Amino acid sequence: MFEIPKHKISAKEAKDMLQKILKSYWLYFGIATLIIFISLGVHTIPQYFELQKVKAQIEEVEEENKNLTQITFQKEEVLQQQKEEYDDFYTNYAPHFEEALPNSENIGELTRFLENFSLKLEKRGTMELNTISYGKTKTEGEYNTLPVRLSFEANQYNFVAFLEMVEKSGSLDETDYYDEKAIRLMSIEKINVSIPDIDTEKEEAVYSVNLEINAYFRLPPTDG
Repeated sequence: MFEIPKHKISAKEAKDMLQKILKSYWLYFGIATLIIFISLGVHTIPQYFELQKVKAQIEEVEEENKNLTQITFQKEEVLQQQKEEYDDFYTNYAPHFEEALPNSENIGELTRFLENFSLKLEKRGTMELNTISYGKTKTEGEYNTLPVRLSFEANQYNFVAFLEMVEKSGSLDETDYYDEKAIRLMSIEKINVSIPDIDTEKEEAVYSVNLEINAYFRLPPTDG
């Protein structure tokens, strides 16, 4: 600190002394202010960066939540679409599924179908169903198979039509139905055909056919 001399001083000396005092004051003030700002910076800057880090974490979580919401929404759309497809299938095809793959042998119904189908073909030419016999049911994989032996005589058109019927059997496509019902699932195991030696330009060729097929039905439900 500056001390004021006890003896009298001139105006110039007083002015010089006052300027020194003011310079010292501003120097101390500047140093004190700098110290305060440095102190604030030491405590504030780390907190600022910490807050920035927290902000980034919050933004990351919000983005993840947004993505999860979008994923959930997409899954809900897929589930809704699958539900609609299932409902549509159940409404339109479930009854026909029972027709295509019954839960029992249904020998009587199968016999009636084969006889009716043959009678319908007979309107287009020769088609005579001679015999139908059934073998012992076998279990193969997920289904039961019922062996069926057929013998019939048919012209070329009806012979091909009968084979096409077996090929379309089990289809749930409406265009493959017979009398608005799905045809029971069948497959050809063996076929033996005798073709007569005739002049097809003068008379109709008649094929003698022995056919072995499998008719399928579902396994009975298991307990538990």
